[in-house]
Amino acid sequence: MPDIALTIIAALVSILGFILLALAQARHWAAVSKTPVEQRVNSAWLTSAGLGAQIAALILTIQAQGSSFGSLLWTVMISVAAMAVTFTLAWRPKWLRPIALLLRDRTPKTPGDV
Repeated sequence: MPDIALTIIAALVSILGFILLALAQARHWAAVSKTPVEQRVNSAWLTSAGLGAQIAALILTIQAQGSSFGSLLWTVMISVAAMAVTFTLAWRPKWLRPIALLLRDRTPKTPGDV
């Protein structure tokens, strides 16, 4: 696969990772999904998936650009991705609603569940 394609995929994976990390927080979940926090999947799972996405982005950039430039590019990439997710949460949180709907917990809750 061409180097530029791997780099673009790494950037998209990094953005997705920061979206998952943001949705792990109750405040961001409520702002994005307009549903109760209890309807989201386990926040530990979201955090782990977000960190895993950042590691995957690092691996992709190192594979595409080599270890020295790849790690530098990844550092810049995660900064830009974090700012993009931050600005999206601040100005247009509804743009992230489809992702939140995919991450909703669909198991039926009974009144006896705690």
